Amino acid sequence: MPGQPVFGEYDDGYVRPDISGSTQLTSYWSYQNNTQFDPANGGSMSFASTAGGGALPSLSSSDDDAQGELAFEVFADLELGKIGGPSSRASWGLHFGFHYADLDASEYGNQNGTATRVVDQFPLGGVIPPLAPYAGSFTGPGPLLATDATRGTTLVPGGARITHSNDFQADLFSLNVGPWIAYAPNDRVSIQADLGLTLAFADATYKYASTVSVPGGPSSAIAGRANESDFLPGFYIGATAAYAVNPRTELYLSARYQYLDSLNVTTPSASAALSFDESFIISAGVRFKF
Repeated sequence: MPGQPVFGEYDDGYVRPDISGSTQLTSYWSYQNNTQFDPANGGSMSFASTAGGGALPSLSSSDDDAQGELAFEVFADLELGKIGGPSSRASWGLHFGFHYADLDASEYGNQNGTATRVVDQFPLGGVIPPLAPYAGSFTGPGPLLATDATRGTTLVPGGARITHSNDFQADLFSLNVGPWIAYAPNDRVSIQADLGLTLAFADATYKYASTVSVPGGPSSAIAGRANESDFLPGFYIGATAAYAVNPRTELYLSARYQYLDSLNVTTPSASAALSFDESFIISAGVRFKF
């Protein structure tokens, strides 16, 4: 678009602001090939860059892996009374629990997408540029390039090949507290329902890499890493079935739905989120009565 100041990095050079801070002229520019210079109409310089995008739905190869590599839980259920009298088989109390999980999710794949060739043409205003390759300096002096570029875009035949990978790892520590009610139909079996509040602390690391390859043209790559940690409030609801091996020892199986706020990890080029909107936890183990 004419009249718009343009600065950027290109496949065959760059146009950057110089020490003057002007948005109209700069001495801090570079080009690689003499064919970029067009002497017509006072002269101009052309700079080109290729970008991939618009990935098509077809996925030629991919791998998704999301798992909790390590998790454990310790808890205490404090019985506070019977429901319906001292001889009742129904009781109630408070649950206190600590849970740790090592969460790891990774994904990579190759996709076909569109590739766009962008050409920005900068007027020289009669200035004859030095022969290529040329690189101007930030402080000058040097030939000045006007920054009001005219832009043209075309689709590259053959499109682009986009290779990407993402890896998300998080340590999650959570505290649970809330009431429970239980019913024991006999001396061996008991069923318990829980509902309570959760306060979790998550420490997450996100790594990504993406490469765009154009047939017969240059490739571009971006990569990054970010870390984020925060406290995440939420709640849980669950049920537990237990079988008494002896008066002091029980085997149990527990299922719990747990909701927590999301943790977002953001970088300049990509972002990831740790979400517990649909988090179900199934655990089994041994619990002891005191």
